[in-house]
Amino acid sequence: MSTLSTAYAADRLAKESPAWSLLRGRNASAAVALLGTHLGGEERRRPAPELFELIDADLQELRDHGFELPQTAQAYCSEWRNEGILIRRVSEEARGETFELSPGALMAIQFVTQLAEPRQAV
Repeated sequence: MSTLSTAYAADRLAKESPAWSLLRGRNASAAVALLGTHLGGEERRRPAPELFELIDADLQELRDHGFELPQTAQAYCSEWRNEGILIRRVSEEARGETFELSPGALMAIQFVTQLAEPRQAV
């Protein structure tokens, strides 16, 4: 692949990829922490009200430690959904909706986690 075609491909991904959207976001470090904690582990899908409650509690803790995060959890989740970072689905078990990470967002969170905790090679 030529340099030009690689640059075009990377440019397209930068504009369209939820992974890049997450990593280049204004509050990327907080988003990676929040979404990784609540949707990147064993629990991959949560009801919207539960996710909002968990994120709101964490937002307050982050604000108390100097992070500028002026919006509510619901506003951030809406923003992340519009950017393709979160996927909203109708709940199969109860009324309402659930949120889960898009595959690209999960990949980005795993990438950042690996940067923070590099594996030792033997």
